[in-house]
Amino acid sequence: MANKDSLNYKATLHQPIDEKDDAKNKLILGCADQYINHHITALATLPTQKWEYEKQYTFWTKEINVYWNGYIDLEGSTHFVDLKNVFGAVRKTKKGYSLDSKKVPVKPYHSDLMQMSLYRKMCEKIPVLIYASNADWKCFTPDNCNELKDENLDIHFKELVTIQKTWQNKLQVANGDIKKLAGLIKPDFSNIRKKDFWWETVPPEFIKKFRGIYDC
Repeated sequence: MANKDSLNYKATLHQPIDEKDDAKNKLILGCADQYINHHITALATLPTQKWEYEKQYTFWTKEINVYWNGYIDLEGSTHFVDLKNVFGAVRKTKKGYSLDSKKVPVKPYHSDLMQMSLYRKMCEKIPVLIYASNADWKCFTPDNCNELKDENLDIHFKELVTIQKTWQNKLQVANGDIKKLAGLIKPDFSNIRKKDFWWETVPPEFIKKFRGIYDC
């Protein structure tokens, strides 16, 4: 079980941007024990071993002219584990704000598989991807998920390299010119208006500066 004092301490580290964000923070902290216990239950399905936390690795690949840097959540003698939390939507009702009960995905998200492919290159142990929500949990391993088998992780790693090479090419073409770099990247202004996950905590002055680069 989580220590309530530690949860209250962590709550003070987050400064809410609005009423909904404040409610979301408190609602998630209120069910933190569920997330923690689901992760613990999932870990118990793996072979018993001593886990190291936040193990840092760097990795070099010839296709990208910079080191990859990664922090693996848990590494044991035979397995490494990445822990993912899945949060439900926060909704306002007549009684106040509530947090939806959220099911974990039936298969890993593509972006997470690319991340796992890099970690597999770094530590060369059996990959484990655990999702936990306030409703349930799922522990993906190569035994129950073909996407985590080496041959498929190799494909995901090539995809990851391709994405990074694209960004590297854009930076080289721009050569330090912000306007030129902006012209190579398609902005999605609808996400700014919706304040989606990536934009909801960005200060208004930064959004104004971003839009100014595109003269809009």
